Amino acid sequence: MKTCTFFGEPDATTDIRYDLKQVLIELIENKGVDVFYVGNGGNFDKMVRNELKLFSSVYKHIRFTVLTCDISYTDLTDDDFWYENICPLGECFGGKNVTADELNRNMIDDSDYAVTYVTNKKGSAYKYKNAAKRKGKTVIELYSGKI
Repeated sequence: MKTCTFFGEPDATTDIRYDLKQVLIELIENKGVDVFYVGNGGNFDKMVRNELKLFSSVYKHIRFTVLTCDISYTDLTDDDFWYENICPLGECFGGKNVTADELNRNMIDDSDYAVTYVTNKKGSAYKYKNAAKRKGKTVIELYSGKI
């Protein structure tokens, strides 16, 4: 079992969707990734969640978990459960009420791969992309421009 997590800009545009799909196919078909962790904030996370939902109907063996640190089970609505699995407050990593930083670091620790879309050095996506690199994770960057 191999795992992957995602870090990207909240204002990512849909023009990266094709590249994201190709990376997901490569990870699933050729790298043996079958578990994915994705957040719930911003456009990048939303694109990833939508693609994983579609891919999970084709690749029946993959699993993905939507991780959030700002909502509890009691605050979830029926609409939240279209995800295969939602893990509020970092509970799937054993803690309750974890910070976003703790949640992101746990995702890095528990993943073999990190797919990123980082266009500037100011956001948290840049911070966690570099943290994944320092931990020796394979980082796949969807943005190839200079930052």
